Amino acid sequence: MTGRVGDRLTAVLSKLNFTIELVLDKLYLPRNNSREDYRMTEFYQTGLGRKFYERDIPKIAESLSTIAEQLTRLNQNIEKLNENMSKPEKAE
Repeated sequence: MTGRVGDRLTAVLSKLNFTIELVLDKLYLPRNNSREDYRMTEFYQTGLGRKFYERDIPKIAESLSTIAEQLTRLNQNIEKLNENMSKPEKAE
């Protein structure tokens, strides 16, 4: 392409490349897969990460504890029921 159309296209592509570079810098995305260029925030440092570790994980642990207790009680009840069913009935 030569002339004004080619020059305008080159200018637009140059601006687009510059804009992409700015977006990558703002998002902290790596551009060439190198570790030193990778500057994303760690999950635990974000608001959602703090909520997950400070509120959600304790709730999950509490729920798992409740489930374990209920399963223990259920198992005990099933064992008692099996014992009662295996005893011969008394004839009257």
